[in-house]
Amino acid sequence: MLTEVDPAFNADPTGYDLRSYRPQYRLVNGKAFPETDVVATDVNRRVLLRYVAAGLQPHPMTLLGLDQFVVGQDARPAAYPEGSVTLPLQPGQVVDAVVALPGGPDGRRFALFESGGQLNNAGQRYGATVTGISPQQAFGGMLTFLDTNPPPRAVATTSGPPPPTSAPRRTRPACATR
Repeated sequence: MLTEVDPAFNADPTGYDLRSYRPQYRLVNGKAFPETDVVATDVNRRVLLRYVAAGLQPHPMTLLGLDQFVVGQDARPAAYPEGSVTLPLQPGQVVDAVVALPGGPDGRRFALFESGGQLNNAGQRYGATVTGISPQQAFGGMLTFLDTNPPPRAVATTSGPPPPTSAPRRTRPACATR
């Protein structure tokens, strides 16, 4: 899901003049980079990317190094899938695209980002401020990766016996009919 956030609109949604809408944050699934989740996959796999443009602005989504083949749009299948590096998404649009990950060495990452917007979070900067030199702009916004070798997820461990392999079956009481 692709959205953007204007802090002034969020602070006063009923009194805000939407003609002044200026989003400062751009989100993928509710998160801005570097907090976005990678799309974990493997080499020689096909991945379906479902884009839902839920914001008020267009979001051209670019995948570096691979083509995206549009197989559906707005709940309609595409008659002829067409390959593209960048998919221009309009507000309210839903696009399904398939990406074929190549074979080869594991551990590659392919950047998926909004190429038409700002790749920062409200103009944040990092680094020391030195006289005459401004700190670098922090990277952020609509950016994630297709990762063929993601780090393993942490698994919670518990002490005690393992959970049962199947839950006991519940039966419904018989209903009397009149």
